[in-house]
Amino acid sequence: MSVLSTPGPARRRILTPYVVIWLAIASFALVYLALLGLKPHMFASTAKSADEIEQKLTQARRDMERGLADLDPLKRTVGQVKMDVANLKIAVEEASVRDQVILDKVAALESAAPKSPKAPEHAKAAATSPPAAIPPTPKPNPKKAGGTSTFAPPVGPSAEDARTHAAEECQGHQPGG
Repeated sequence: MSVLSTPGPARRRILTPYVVIWLAIASFALVYLALLGLKPHMFASTAKSADEIEQKLTQARRDMERGLADLDPLKRTVGQVKMDVANLKIAVEEASVRDQVILDKVAALESAAPKSPKAPEHAKAAATSPPAAIPPTPKPNPKKAGGTSTFAPPVGPSAEDARTHAAEECQGHQPGG
């Protein structure tokens, strides 16, 4: 029998791109640590001092407190506005209920009232008779007065005289009298 020859293990490449990237990252990290240990003042200029950080924190706290202090009056004002709106809604509802009750009462009164009330005879006669003759009011002549005029009330029967005259006419037209 013959012996078969078997090939040996396959050779692998050590420097693949993956390994090269990790070597580059590691070398940058070593350089950074060496510089940080040997010359720390190079990195101190980029870092802010503790005093500046403390001042900024204090300022941020003040700003936050001012903002919260401004919110409290606004919350109260919004609460008052909400309460006013609620009161207005209640008032409108009460007014609509009251108006509905009034409309119901008016409708009941209209249905209970007679459909066509007859006017008395004397009212018909007074409506058809011409009113008492009242003389026209005299107009002042501006040429005679020199351009100035004084107001004079119209001459004629007074309101009381007109009422008594109308009452006398009504009594004279009553049936059976």
